[in-house]
Amino acid sequence: MRRALVAVLIGVLAVAVWLAPAPEPVTVELPVTTATAGPVVASNFSNCAWAIADDTRETLMSIVTLSDVEVQLTFPVAGEIRETYPESLPGPGASAIPLSTILSLGVSPAVVEFSDSPAAAGVIAEGEGSLAGDLCPSSASKVWVLPGGTTVQDRPLDLQLFNPFPEDALVTVEAISEEGFEPVPDLERVSIPGRSWRTLALGDVLPFRQRLSVTVRTEQGRIIPAMVQTNGTDQAIWTDVGRSEVWEFPLVAVGELQPFLAIANAGPLEVTYTLDVFTADGPVESAVEGLVPAEGHDRISVAGLADGAYAVRLRADGPVSAVVVGEGEGQVAATSGAPLTARQWMLPGAGANSSAQSSLWFLNTGADSITVTYQLLDAGGTVDLPSKVALPAGTVRRVPLDQIGVSGVIAESTGLFSAAWSAETELATAYASGIPVGE
Repeated sequence: MRRALVAVLIGVLAVAVWLAPAPEPVTVELPVTTATAGPVVASNFSNCAWAIADDTRETLMSIVTLSDVEVQLTFPVAGEIRETYPESLPGPGASAIPLSTILSLGVSPAVVEFSDSPAAAGVIAEGEGSLAGDLCPSSASKVWVLPGGTTVQDRPLDLQLFNPFPEDALVTVEAISEEGFEPVPDLERVSIPGRSWRTLALGDVLPFRQRLSVTVRTEQGRIIPAMVQTNGTDQAIWTDVGRSEVWEFPLVAVGELQPFLAIANAGPLEVTYTLDVFTADGPVESAVEGLVPAEGHDRISVAGLADGAYAVRLRADGPVSAVVVGEGEGQVAATSGAPLTARQWMLPGAGANSSAQSSLWFLNTGADSITVTYQLLDAGGTVDLPSKVALPAGTVRRVPLDQIGVSGVIAESTGLFSAAWSAETELATAYASGIPVGE
C-alpha cells in the first residue's frame, strides 16, 4: 500500500513538472573563493626583476639553498645575454653576491638558475640613506596585481617590467587610484622585447595619487614585474605573489615607520575582510573589519594595533592581493604577505647587510604551540649551531640577528607558520617576506 502511494505521488509530480511553463534562463555569477598561492615558492630558478649597481647604490644578489647546487646568474640586456656569473654553494648554504662585481650598469635584472631544488633568491639594494629588499618570483603569471603605491609629494613610483624570455611580450597596465579606474593610453599594449625590460614612471602619467594599485595583464609572452617606490633617498621594492583569501603578515611595524595595508580586489564582486592581530601574548581576533569594492582597492592604517611586536592576518571572503607598506620621514619599506603557511621557510638576504640591524619575524596563527628552529647560513654552509624559539599558539616573535657574516636563513618547524625579515639603519629600513618550501 505504501509503495503504491509513493508511486502515485511520483506520477502526479512528473505530470505537474511537464505541464509547468519553462522558467526564464538565469545567469548566476558565483564568487571565486579558492585561495591561490602565488608565483614565489622555493624552486630551481628565480627571476629578479629589479637590481641596481651604480656610483651610489649596490645590490646584493641573495641565494639560499637546501642542497649542494651550481648557481648561474644571467643578465640579459637589449635582447642579448650581456653577462653570466657562476657560483657553487654547499647545502644548506647561502650567498650574497655584490652586483657591482658582475655588472655596474645601473638597473640590471637577472635570471637565477639552480642545478637542484629547492632554492630561492632575493635582492637587497643599499646606498646612502637607502635600503630595500625583495624576493624573486619563481614562475610567471598572466595577471599580476601590485597594490600599495603612491605618487603624492613628488614620490617617484616606477613599474619595472622584466622579460627574461626570448619571445617579445605585450602587456596592458590597468591603474586604480582613489579616483577609481584610471584610463591611461600610454599604459595600453606596452611592448617589452625579449631578454629586455621597460621601466614605466607612473608618477609621470598619474601624478598626485594618494594610493595607486596596478594590474598587469599579459596579452602576449610573459613578464616579471616589480614596483619601486621612492621616498626621499630611500626606496622600497615589491612584487605580486598571487591572490588569496588569507594573508599573514609576520612583519608589520618596524622602528618609527607608520604601517598600512594596501588591499586590491581584481574580481567582479566586492570583498569583505577582517584583520586579526597577534602579539607575543596572544591573538586579538576581528580587530578591524572592512570592504573592498569590486575591481577596487583599500588602504588601512595598522599602526598602534598593539604594543611591542605584533603581526596581522587578513581574512577575506574572496581572493585579494595585499601588501604592507611602512612610511616615515624620508623612508619607505614594503613587502607582500604570506598567502600560505608552511613548515619550512627560506629567507635569502636575511642578515646580509652588516651595517644594518636585521631581525627575523615568526608568526604562529595556529591553535597549537610550536618550536621554530632557524639556521644561519653563509657561502661556506651553516654558521654556528641552529637556534630555537618557542612560538605559543596565536603569537608572533621578533628575533634580532646579531651574527656578522650571515647571508641567509632557513627556518623550520613541525607545525605551520609564516616568516619574514627586516633590516634597519639610522636612515633607511627594508622589509622582505620569506619564501615557503613546498612539501
